[in-house]
Amino acid sequence: MKLKYLVRQSSIAALLTASLSAHAQIQLSCEMDWSALSALDMAEPDRLISGIRAGDWTKEHVDQMLQAEEECARSSNAPETLREARWISIQTQQYPNALRSLQARDQRIEREKAEILKADNSAQSDGASTPPIPQAQSDVPKHQLSPQPTLTVADAVKDSDLASKRNLWIALAAVGCVAGLAIWNKFVRNRCPSCSSTSYSRIDETELDRWRGTKQVSERNSRGTNTRHVQSTFVQLQFTYRCNHCQNEWVKLRKEELGTSSKIERFFAGF
Repeated sequence: MKLKYLVRQSSIAALLTASLSAHAQIQLSCEMDWSALSALDMAEPDRLISGIRAGDWTKEHVDQMLQAEEECARSSNAPETLREARWISIQTQQYPNALRSLQARDQRIEREKAEILKADNSAQSDGASTPPIPQAQSDVPKHQLSPQPTLTVADAVKDSDLASKRNLWIALAAVGCVAGLAIWNKFVRNRCPSCSSTSYSRIDETELDRWRGTKQVSERNSRGTNTRHVQSTFVQLQFTYRCNHCQNEWVKLRKEELGTSSKIERFFAGF
C-alpha cells in the first residue's frame, strides 16, 4: 500500500510539473546545442536545455529547433559552402540522433513505470487471492501508460531516415545529369573543326548509299522474350554544315535505318 501511495504521489507531481512546463517557451538561437539533445535519454529530467526541462522535450520542440536552424542558415553571412555543410549535417545526423534519444528516453520511462506497477501488483497479490491489477493501473494516468508517444517518435525517425536517403539520391541524380551534359558538350557535340564554334547551319543532307541488311529485335510472348533477326533497309547519309562564325564548311557521315532515325537520336550523336 505504501508503494501504491508513492505511485499516486509521483503521478500527481508529474501532472503538476507538466502543467507548469506547458507555459515554458523554447529558447531558440543560431548556436543551438544539438549535442545536448542527442543525450536526452541520459540527461537529468530537471536539466534545462534551451529553456525546456529535459523530461519535457517532445518532437514538436525538436521540429522547432530544426525550423530555426533553417531560418538561421538562410540569413547567415557565412560562406555558402559552410552553411550547406552545417545544414546537411543537422538534417542527416543531428536531427535523427535527437529523435532517437527522445525515443530512448520515452522507452526508459515506460520501463520504469512498468517495473513500479509490477512491484505494486506483486505486493497486492501477496495479501489477497485476487490481485486488483485493474485498480492499480487506473491509478496511473492513461497518457503515461499509452505507448503512442514512443511510436510517434519512432515513425518520425524512420521518416527522417527515408527523407535523408531520398535527398541523397536526388543529389546524386542531379550530379550525374550535370556530368553527362558536360561530357556530351566536350566530346560529342558538333563543332566547327576550324574555330570550335557551336553556332552552325546544316546546308545539305545527301544520301550516299542504300542497302538491305538485318537487325536483331526482341519480342515478348506468353513464354517470355524471344530474339530474332529481321530484314531492314539502311542508308548512308552525308550532312554538310557551315559555321556561322568563320563560314567554314565540313561534312559528317551517318549510318541509320531508313525511316527510323529521330531528332533526339541525332542530337545525342552530335548531329
